[in-house]
Amino acid sequence: MRKNFKKFFAVLVAAVLCLTATMGMIAQAADEVVYKQVTDVADVLDGGEFVIVAKYNKDGSGDKYYEIDASTHAKKIDPKEVTVADGIVTGDLSVWTVEPMNTGVSIKGELGYISYKGETDFENATNGKADKAWEWQVEAKDGGLFRIYWVGQTDTVVVGFRDNIKDGGSILKFAPFPLLSVEGSSNIFVLDLMLFEKTTVSGTPVPGPGIDDTADINAAPLYAVLVLGIAVVAFAAKKRFA
Repeated sequence: MRKNFKKFFAVLVAAVLCLTATMGMIAQAADEVVYKQVTDVADVLDGGEFVIVAKYNKDGSGDKYYEIDASTHAKKIDPKEVTVADGIVTGDLSVWTVEPMNTGVSIKGELGYISYKGETDFENATNGKADKAWEWQVEAKDGGLFRIYWVGQTDTVVVGFRDNIKDGGSILKFAPFPLLSVEGSSNIFVLDLMLFEKTTVSGTPVPGPGIDDTADINAAPLYAVLVLGIAVVAFAAKKRFA
């Protein structure tokens, strides 16, 4: 009786090992974080973590993409070139925290909230950054772009990108700019921006060794068949060794 039990146990272990090996052929890919372009104002007003990008053809060689650096002072934000393809931005990314605020949003980087230095009636609103949240309105523009603006006491201030033309060269900066200073300026401004929201993409079943990578694999039916096979083997072994 003991001998028969050992045989039955050996058959069962072999079946379980077979199941484990087969399951290993189908692996669940790890979740991936990407920054995906949004084109709906509602997605921005809901808040989240965003990369803010300007598209600019600086020297006539084609469009390039520059992002706002969230780790530097809000009025002195140097741009960093990034890559945009298929609605995804990649590169050395800086992330801003966007939070709902009344009818608009606040925008916070590592050193504080984006503000406008020209106003003094807001707490700690100094040189473009503030410890207190400022409310910015978000307007959808053509081509999936957005304009981020604040209506001040004297003018509308827009968060944008500037190519400051000086002495035959140029200095690229992001900052809140009053529209009155934009109009008629010899500098080049990009005031309609692209927004990319932090998004988690769930992993999908990936074929493992020994399986054609192009095969359309549905794991659930396969597991069901294997479990049924184990049950059949176990039943047969029981009958044989009883």
